[in-house]
Amino acid sequence: MKILFLTDKLYPCFDGIGDYTYLLAKEFAEEGHEVAVICTNQKKISDFDYEKEAGIKVFSSIDSWSWKNFSTIYKTIKSQSPDFLFLQYNPYGFSHYGIPFIIPSILLLLKLNGIKLCTTFHELAIRFNPLTIKTFIIGFLQRIICNSIHILSNRSITSIELYSEYIYVFKNKLKLIPIGCNIDDGRIPHKGKTEIQEPTLTYFGSNPRGLFAVPEILKKLKDFGFQANFLFIGKFKKKVMDEIVGKAKEYGLESKIRFTGYLSATEAMEHLRKATIYLGLLENEGITLKSGSVAAAFCAGLPVIATQGDMTDEYFFKHNQNCILVDNNAEEIAGEIIKLKSDSNKLKDLAKASRKSYDQHLSWNSIYNQYCKHLNLSL
Repeated sequence: MKILFLTDKLYPCFDGIGDYTYLLAKEFAEEGHEVAVICTNQKKISDFDYEKEAGIKVFSSIDSWSWKNFSTIYKTIKSQSPDFLFLQYNPYGFSHYGIPFIIPSILLLLKLNGIKLCTTFHELAIRFNPLTIKTFIIGFLQRIICNSIHILSNRSITSIELYSEYIYVFKNKLKLIPIGCNIDDGRIPHKGKTEIQEPTLTYFGSNPRGLFAVPEILKKLKDFGFQANFLFIGKFKKKVMDEIVGKAKEYGLESKIRFTGYLSATEAMEHLRKATIYLGLLENEGITLKSGSVAAAFCAGLPVIATQGDMTDEYFFKHNQNCILVDNNAEEIAGEIIKLKSDSNKLKDLAKASRKSYDQHLSWNSIYNQYCKHLNLSL
């Protein structure tokens, strides 16, 4: 089958949706489909050999998603004559202001020309804030656009249940499919962990929300007579690092915190696999299936302790053997860390369940199968 992906950026650009698109396109190509990608013109993209590395063709001739390029975008898509167009939608990827009316306009023409469409909604709309007129108007328009795209799509996909609430019609066309790990494809053999006397807690990614609580968690552990290190895997802004280290200094714990900076995919996975426990700290929203960081932790076979919030999917409650859900409270989190470290059997069982969750639900092959089932494609 001829599959065409439409996305703003693509790996090796620093972009989560670009990583997702590349890895999913690669999986479809490995399963025997003819795969191509249309994206914006970026130097990193033009310098990368996609046919050699992933078996896919890439057309990066789009300068921007503005109305002046409407004809170019439409003709480029139509010239490929895909059996299915896979739109990777994020409102701010296709419009600086987050209201890309050009996208449903192009899709309408493609629909009239008989092209089937599957839209993956990575983001749909900002939350309504009735106290701010600007954000209220933007949120309202974003909901009109994403529902228009959904109506035009043969099938739609999103990664978390909260986003599905923004779709108001034809909900039977919408399916929840999680985000996979963007630093390892799951084919690297998993190695068992060695016992570590002073555990290393870790987080992977670049989203700082919730991570400012780390010094306080380490302090609570110290108060309980328990020592631990914290490793931040990934590139963080200097302001974020300074604030976290500054808070740790107040507790005399700055030596317990380390930032790796940017790492290659292989290096990041190696660091994850050497850690003891993964902490998913996301203030109000909580752990979600849209997080590639969580998928990476499961891929590494790490026991996971994570905060729960209004974006935490039912999946984590149904499969709560694969992680420990906590409120965003430093003392509670510290208590769960101590319980885990004190129970080696539970620590090992949670690690096994974590990896099992990855193999069954979050590996790229599993995500590919979920796409095919939703689209009624032959596997």
